[in-house]
Amino acid sequence: MVSVVERELRDRLLARLPVDPEILRARLHSIAASDPEAAPAAIAEALGAELAEAWGCELGPERSSQRVVGSALAAGAREAWLWVMGERTWRHTAEGLAGRAARRAEAAASSG
Repeated sequence: MVSVVERELRDRLLARLPVDPEILRARLHSIAASDPEAAPAAIAEALGAELAEAWGCELGPERSSQRVVGSALAAGAREAWLWVMGERTWRHTAEGLAGRAARRAEAAASSG
């Protein structure tokens, strides 16, 4: 069950959603086409930087926000891959990642 705090954080993250990063997606698609084994790490690194920058102020200190975004990307790696390959929209992918980030941020706050 999604808590009110988690839902509110997810909504704040989505309000700060970067515009569809088409150039980034094209670059990552090129990497995936030429080196599929290296692509997952490249996707995680590039999207992690993009989302940590956009969402950092909502997720806490820089180190904490990077950890939360990294964990959300690890859990949503398949969705990120499908976005890179053109089989998911940016909005759909970002909504899933925002939900994962909100869950992880709430869990970290309650355990810390």
